[in-house]
Amino acid sequence: MQSKRERFFQAAEGLHALRCPVCGGALARQGEGLACAQGHTRDVNRKGYVHLLSRPHPTYYDQELFQARRQVFASGCYLPVVEAVEELLPEGPQRILDAGCGEGYYLAQLLSRYPAWQGAGVDISKEAIEKAGSTDAQAIIDAHEQIHYCSVCCNLTDGDLCPVCRDESRDRSVICVVEDPRDVFALERTNEFHATYHVLHGAISPLGGIGPDQLKIKELLRRVQDGTVQEVIMATNPTVEGEATAMYISRLLKPLGIRVTRLAYGIPVGGDLEYADEVTLSRAIEGRQEL
Repeated sequence: MQSKRERFFQAAEGLHALRCPVCGGALARQGEGLACAQGHTRDVNRKGYVHLLSRPHPTYYDQELFQARRQVFASGCYLPVVEAVEELLPEGPQRILDAGCGEGYYLAQLLSRYPAWQGAGVDISKEAIEKAGSTDAQAIIDAHEQIHYCSVCCNLTDGDLCPVCRDESRDRSVICVVEDPRDVFALERTNEFHATYHVLHGAISPLGGIGPDQLKIKELLRRVQDGTVQEVIMATNPTVEGEATAMYISRLLKPLGIRVTRLAYGIPVGGDLEYADEVTLSRAIEGRQEL
């Protein structure tokens, strides 16, 4: 079986743009690494990557972010991007350079569909490249089969329950309803919300052919039947579809005696009033607070 290092050299044969970070000269293979005409060398890791930055470049990648990104990728949300790239590529074997490859999801998807193709990825994040090098392309793709819906909140997880639903310190009397798993990640980053979530996986859109039965609304109604839930926060997007979804769910929950609230809207921090639309200004006035 061909090693990852050998696959690196095979994929990098046509990448004449690789340059020495010291003198800027062209890099070529020398033994198990790369070297320029001035004798500057760079080792190619056995996992199939090489560091060409002259100094560390700070990024925001960490293990928690990688895990969250892996779950979102495995859900298939970004497969349309892969398919769109696939349509643009000419027929026949290709050599692909993925600039800003991250942990290699898109490149892995394309190479899995076309084994005869060759691909290489570049990224300024050392952590991302190391992650791509330590993870087989097939492992990234197989994760799609391991990720499924949380049995409680319908978020994406690789177990029966997602980390939020497993957390016994969470306030079970409040549920925040969002459209997409990425919204959960965004709210969790604030470290201000300590209750639970429910992911709808979309919003009602008659024009898009999406009705209530195609969302995780029935699962939400089952969650509130035992009387534990006292408030449901509608955090759907401030769009026509998001508003319609919030109103629809509100009409289902209010007869059950559950308090239904809507996520507040207003002027973003650092924003100027003159650039805000009328709806945003109106909502900001309605949601004003005493100082």
